[in-house]
Amino acid sequence: MNNYRGYGAGGIVGLVFNSLSVGLYGHGEAYDGFRRDDRDYVFTLGHGGLVLGYSYPTKRALHLTGSLKVGGGAVGRARRYNDWDWELDEDDINDAVLVVLPEVGVELNLTHWMRMSATAGYRFVDGFEGITELGKKDLNAPVFGLNFRFGWFGHGR
Repeated sequence: MNNYRGYGAGGIVGLVFNSLSVGLYGHGEAYDGFRRDDRDYVFTLGHGGLVLGYSYPTKRALHLTGSLKVGGGAVGRARRYNDWDWELDEDDINDAVLVVLPEVGVELNLTHWMRMSATAGYRFVDGFEGITELGKKDLNAPVFGLNFRFGWFGHGR
């Protein structure tokens, strides 16, 4: 994101109907920040909402997959003390945002109850007003994921 390194994690809870999946997702991200007024800051982005997915042909060990996530969230700036210790200050930003994230990838059936996929997509973010270090459109960015799905996927296996 605008040359700031970041990491994130999230999860999805949903139902699978043959090739179609429907669920709810949540995702949080933190990015290396900047220094202002002798303080270190980190950028944060959290969002969650509805996810629709499609995989085909799911009976094959390796197959195509895709999804569309649409959700709401917030982007913020938090004071950073070290890599794992940071907190919001009273004057930190916290803008509400709309996130749309389409992804495509390949999925591998590891067992009848576990799948792994590698995906690539693009995150569109609307509602962020920007700050000196980060512009309005800087949250729009390519995303890459390594995903694990657990559950009962049918197919009589």
